[in-house]
Amino acid sequence: MAQFDMVVKRPASFFLWKLMLPLVVVVLSALVALLVYPQSLDARLALPLGSLLAAIFLQKSYSDTIPDLGYLVLMDKIYLLAYPLILLVMIRAIKSYTTTYTPSDAEVLEIRKDDRKVMSILGIVLLLGSVLIVALR
Repeated sequence: MAQFDMVVKRPASFFLWKLMLPLVVVVLSALVALLVYPQSLDARLALPLGSLLAAIFLQKSYSDTIPDLGYLVLMDKIYLLAYPLILLVMIRAIKSYTTTYTPSDAEVLEIRKDDRKVMSILGIVLLLGSVLIVALR
């Protein structure tokens, strides 16, 4: 009786540069929408909507290179974290716009301050969530 072991693994640099970096850029471009003036809804929604489409196409392009599997691979789990974050950016953009009046300068400053907090929190959630997903694989 003979037993053979074969270890198959990719270098970590492939994962970081080829798979994670494009997704990080896409999510960061969605988060940047929160830096746009709160009453510019079209500009604030264009960035996360474009990011959502880009994330979908990125996921499709990498999943086409592997056979159909009955389970989620590591990158699928990370994308499942990225999609809600992009959705939350869109919700925040709409919520800050839906004032029935023209906000004063002080209110605009408060909205922008809150947007920066939300942007920071979502960025940290993406970072920590991705690290946790990779660590638990």
